[in-house]
Amino acid sequence: IDVGRTVSVLAIDADGNTSEMETRVVPANPTGLIANPSSSLDPLPAPERPDLPSGYVSELPAEFTCSQADGTLTWVDADAGTYYVFAVTGGAEQYLGGHSGTSLVVPDADSYRVEHWAFSGPTNASCTFTSGGAVFSCAADGGTLTWGNAGASEYYVFVTTGGVEQYLGGHTSTSLPVAAAESYRVEHWAGNGATNAVCEGAGVAAFACSATGGTLSWGDAGASEYYVFATSGGVERYLGGHAGTSLNVQPADSYRVEHWQSGAQAEAVCPGSGAVVFSCSVAGGTLSWTDVGAPEYYVFATTGAAEQYLGGHVGASLAVAAADLYRVEHWLTGNATDAVCG
Repeated sequence: IDVGRTVSVLAIDADGNTSEMETRVVPANPTGLIANPSSSLDPLPAPERPDLPSGYVSELPAEFTCSQADGTLTWVDADAGTYYVFAVTGGAEQYLGGHSGTSLVVPDADSYRVEHWAFSGPTNASCTFTSGGAVFSCAADGGTLTWGNAGASEYYVFVTTGGVEQYLGGHTSTSLPVAAAESYRVEHWAGNGATNAVCEGAGVAAFACSATGGTLSWGDAGASEYYVFATSGGVERYLGGHAGTSLNVQPADSYRVEHWQSGAQAEAVCPGSGAVVFSCSVAGGTLSWTDVGAPEYYVFATTGAAEQYLGGHVGASLAVAAADLYRVEHWLTGNATDAVCG
């Protein structure tokens, strides 16, 4: 019953005795009276099937349809004593109560369903609501995301880059400066259910890398910092964060440059020339090895089954005593690389 409407009320006790008839105005928060859902009551329990008279014979109901206009849901009179009304938004159905008339002021929803039990089973009339509000769409151009005004009090904006969606917050306006991304999504709940506008973005700037002559270079994607990694022998080593678009690097199997400009990881991977060949040889009491640019080489000599550590050396040769085998080790790529000679 609509809030503020004057109604006649009658109390009936358990023995069937009645009170005097009186009138009351339906309050916003009634006790004993069920007001229209616009009064923000908690959801009502949906009705159960009513008990039908003994020997009841089903009859086809009158044509039964519904429509919604200007906030009022109207349905055809099917000669039912009570009609049960539901509103559906975002796939969730809310019960709006039982009504004896053929119209009801209703909240905005995706669709409505009116049910009655004028014969042995429920008969439904369903209709879909179209808001007729401003078109709700979005577009990204020149670093600004704009969307249609759908009359919502707040719009929730999301950005997707690399398949990862990031929330950019709630906004009361219809535009927002944004970074380049693959797509954007604007959401509102003006109809008590999520309504989305999705639009394509320009994508991140071209982003690739290459390694030539000891220099790793990558495309400028507009990020404030790039994180560089080198992989050798299956082990990845972090080379630090860099604001530019190039870096002098040691030889490696491959490189990876990563940035988080849009809040989601984007990376470029490029092959390297591989580590410099690393070998050693011994002649005339001198052990020599290939210099691969490591800051230090660790030398071992093995006689019998015992390996002896001969120390760390910055050069590429060392005078050694006779032994069965020699091993030179370095950690230029973050993991041990050995050269063995006898």
